Amino acid sequence: MKAIQDEHTPGPWGVAPNGKQVLAPHVIQRDNVLVRKLSGATPEQVEANARLIAAAPELLDALRKVLEFDGSGDAYQWDAIQDTAWAVIAKAEKVTP
Repeated sequence: MKAIQDEHTPGPWGVAPNGKQVLAPHVIQRDNVLVRKLSGATPEQVEANARLIAAAPELLDALRKVLEFDGSGDAYQWDAIQDTAWAVIAKAEKVTP
């Protein structure tokens, strides 16, 4: 299946310092634009939701690389793909190495 061109705002996205907003770079103005303002049951939950949403473009890219890998590359290539995927998951979950 051939991927269609992404229609979302390109990443990387980030979480605003207040932890309640997801920001994405504005391509033309080179400034951040608000993607989504969040609310939730607790401040921790709001920040976790923001991190997950902010990681979405990178998660999509990592998943595409996993699915596109056909096994013909060497083990180092597969290791690099897995390392990237784990790094993006850690970013979404706020895990520090």
